[in-house]
Amino acid sequence: MDIYYRAETISDCGKVLFGGATERREWFERMRLVLLSECLVGIECELSSLLSGKLKKPERAAMTSLLEYFRNNAHRLNDAERLAAV
Repeated sequence: MDIYYRAETISDCGKVLFGGATERREWFERMRLVLLSECLVGIECELSSLLSGKLKKPERAAMTSLLEYFRNNAHRLNDAERLAAV
């Protein structure tokens, strides 16, 4: 599992959450940067704040699935360290 696969997973969730391409792209870029800089802690913070709002059932399911995915793979979220070492 690498940053590209994780980015695709974030993008897939964004497609469920946002109808507009601009909004979806901005959210994706923010989430990608959070993932690289803050790993699981940042992702949990971002997604938890969205989950506390009013979401439709498919949106909530996509967010919950994404959060669970990152929690299950927390030990693999050291991309920033690996990229810096290259």
